[in-house]
Amino acid sequence: MGVWLVRAVPTLSDPPTGAHAWRETDGLIVARNYCLERAPFLEPRVNNRGDTDGRTGLEFPLLNYLAGRIGCASGDVVTPWRVLSLLFALLLVASVWQAGRALFGPFAGLAAVIACATSPLTPYFSRTTQPDMASAGLAALAVAVAATSARLPWTVLSFLLVGMSALLKLPGAVYLLPVILLSFRGRRRSTPRVVGALLLAALAMVPAAAWYAHARRLQHENGIENFGLTRTVGQLLAEWQIPKVWLRDFVQFPFDVWVFPGAMALLVAVLFWRGRRTPWEVAALGVTALAYLLLCGYSGAHHTYYGVMLLPAFSPMIGWASAEVLAAGRGKAAVLLACGVGLALAWQIHRDRSFWASHRAEWASLEAFSRREFGPQGRTRIVVFSDGSPQMFWFTGQIGRFQWLESPVLGPRDDYAVVDRSRISARAVPVEAALVAAGCQPVFESAVGWICRAPVHMR
Repeated sequence: MGVWLVRAVPTLSDPPTGAHAWRETDGLIVARNYCLERAPFLEPRVNNRGDTDGRTGLEFPLLNYLAGRIGCASGDVVTPWRVLSLLFALLLVASVWQAGRALFGPFAGLAAVIACATSPLTPYFSRTTQPDMASAGLAALAVAVAATSARLPWTVLSFLLVGMSALLKLPGAVYLLPVILLSFRGRRRSTPRVVGALLLAALAMVPAAAWYAHARRLQHENGIENFGLTRTVGQLLAEWQIPKVWLRDFVQFPFDVWVFPGAMALLVAVLFWRGRRTPWEVAALGVTALAYLLLCGYSGAHHTYYGVMLLPAFSPMIGWASAEVLAAGRGKAAVLLACGVGLALAWQIHRDRSFWASHRAEWASLEAFSRREFGPQGRTRIVVFSDGSPQMFWFTGQIGRFQWLESPVLGPRDDYAVVDRSRISARAVPVEAALVAAGCQPVFESAVGWICRAPVHMR
């Protein structure tokens, strides 16, 4: 945990320039508009809005709103959100410790913390401006509460926590499965108890269902779908037929980026070794992880950060596997597990090196130019040529629209054209040439972006 925090804490105020900056700036723009435009809480707004007011649907925007309101007072939207994210990451660690300890014993709790803290996902995503870590922290706490006591107040609390997790990230709803099963742990499964647990599960999902129905309506009203919220059964069936989905979800990511490969190999080996003697609690967490992957479809196989939501399931499972090996091997096993921690840290530092900030000086230069040239948000309209990343809208601080790369033309309301070189690389060359040929005057150029001013007669 010390290695993780030493790497994460100094970067809390860094601008969003890492590998997943497109996802960070999506949420940050919404947060900033809660401040600059005093957007209503239930009507979040983005900057790639065209001729609309920018309203769109996304995950429950509690973190966006808090960061925006704190940012209004401090002048910094990024740091408050990252601090909140890190606090939820610490909640995740504390929760997997309690879940592992309550389910499988003290050493399993310790090993679960190690598995979580040494995951290649933890240092970077514990401080990104995304809802994933917060949702994972609440899901892990729900499992920990359910594992600690099956008494009614604790059971109700665990269901509420899963509902809150699903509000922030809809697939978090899969953690209803272990919470339902743990509510019967040590108790007889009577019909009233089963009905009561299912009723609690349904009630816990009502806020999430209501919010995502509202969010989808907002997306349809303005046609802005920056945030992928739900999938139809037909879409999932089509995505399950893509070989890449199965290859990444069951071969590459489990032994690469979700956790230390050695830890996942240990878990698989112990599952085969224990066979039918595997505790039902381990099986429940495994089925939860499988359900999550199936519901996420292609997105789970395409975006590494989807693995964050798997840590509440995999960490206690790895904790159990480590405890089984320790019980079988005693002293020798303890030495091997200790060596594994060192290897896990080395793998973490190696694997996540591509996640962190890049081209910071170039992005800072573009942001400084934009402040001088464009002025405050809303004064200048821009058209952005990109692959859909909103980074340019964040760093320029302006409102506008996206334009297809295949048709690099300016509209009557476009004051400036902005080409996102960081996202489209070589494809930027013909776009820039076409804009210059149309009379757009270049005013800024760097490795990450290119900006030109539209001809006066077109503005």
